[in-house]
Amino acid sequence: DVYKRQHMKGRDYVTCRGFLTSISGGYRHLTLAITIASRNARREYGYIKSGSLLNIKLLDGKTVSLFSQGDQLGAINSSTGSTTYTIKYPIDFQKEKLLAKGDVDRVRVVWSTGYEDYEVYNVDFFQNQLSCLNQK
Repeated sequence: DVYKRQHMKGRDYVTCRGFLTSISGGYRHLTLAITIASRNARREYGYIKSGSLLNIKLLDGKTVSLFSQGDQLGAINSSTGSTTYTIKYPIDFQKEKLLAKGDVDRVRVVWSTGYEDYEVYNVDFFQNQLSCLNQK
C-alpha cells in the first residue's frame, strides 16, 4: 500500500465518470467510464461481461441492480498507461423512480475476476442527471 501511494504520486488508481442518456421510446442508459491507472488492468480486474451486475446501494438502505449491455474488455491509453472500461447499463422505469429519489452510498461492480465496492462522492448524481433529462 505504501508503494502504491508513492508510485501513484497523488493520482487515484480507479476513477469513474458517468452520465445518463435518454433514447427515443423512453429508454434510459447509465454509461460509466471506469479508468484504472494501469496497463495491466485486464490482469488485475479482468473485464466486464455482458449481463454483469452493478449494484447501487442507496443511503436509505435500498439497492438498485443494473446489468451491463455487451462485453467491455477495456481500452489501453498508451500515452497515460491507463485502461478505460466504458460500460452501458439500461435503466427501466421502476429503477429510475428509485434512483431519482435516493442518494447513492456506494456501488459494487462485478468484474470477470470478482467484484469490488466503490465509495461514491457525488451522492446526488442520479437526481441531477434525471432532473436534466426530464426537463425536455
